[in-house]
Amino acid sequence: MVILCDSEGYILKAIGDPPFLNKAQKVYLSSGANWREDIKGTNAIGTSISEGTAVKVLGCEHYVQENHFLNCWAAPVYNSEGKIVGVLDISGESGRSDNRLLEIALMGAKIIEQNLLLQELQKKVVISQQGLQLAGKMLQEGVIVIDNQGIITEINQKGAQILGKRREEVIGNLISDVFGGAKSFSLNPKEEKFQINAGLGEKIGDKRFDTVYALNRAG
Repeated sequence: MVILCDSEGYILKAIGDPPFLNKAQKVYLSSGANWREDIKGTNAIGTSISEGTAVKVLGCEHYVQENHFLNCWAAPVYNSEGKIVGVLDISGESGRSDNRLLEIALMGAKIIEQNLLLQELQKKVVISQQGLQLAGKMLQEGVIVIDNQGIITEINQKGAQILGKRREEVIGNLISDVFGGAKSFSLNPKEEKFQINAGLGEKIGDKRFDTVYALNRAG
């Protein structure tokens, strides 16, 4: 049988021959069960997580006696940041040892890692495209960025021209100080709130929330 676990040792999916799946289920080697080392003792899934490497645990090498009928080979799955996000395990009846199975588990884990990396890159491409579209809009119209304290953290050249000011005269000032009592300008939300590194404005944890607005001259 082939088993996929999360980083905490919980079994997410188990597939294989029905007779062996039924036998494995009797020792809770099935979806939803946790096979961390501190719960099940020495076993391929839990030991692979704790040691961060591929391992095999054969027959009586399992800490729990009821698991001695198992031969298991497992390899951790890492994300792009080098953190374990899961484990791929191959389990079968004891007495049927095959040294190639550890290599197969390793290859399977590597394929999962490559798929995770591909998904991550695809997400970055989408984000980059969205950023490019926003950048294009910023070049064409006035854009002003205000943090949750009402401080202007950024304004593009077009926005400064609409206000009749220089960018350096606007950035870092309160919106109320810049606009004063003027009623000839309107602010329209341009994008949803987003998080950037802490700088001007109030910190929430290690982040600051800013809002991007389109700046227009009121008709």
